[in-house]
Amino acid sequence: MTRKKKTRSLAGKLSIKTGGGREAARAARQSAREEGRQGPPSRHHQKKRQQRKLQAARKMNRDEQNSDA
Repeated sequence: MTRKKKTRSLAGKLSIKTGGGREAARAARQSAREEGRQGPPSRHHQKKRQQRKLQAARKMNRDEQNSDA
């Protein structure tokens, strides 16, 4: 959320950010979560998920090899 700065020289030319935007964004996320809506994961999250799967697979392979020996 923004508000107008109360100065004559800059009136109408300047907006100051206030804390309302953060609260509104949090409320929007909360309502989306309650309704079960969720957008597609970002590229970063997709990559991290893939890395975790790969790491888990490698760990399982190591554990199998260690238990066989």
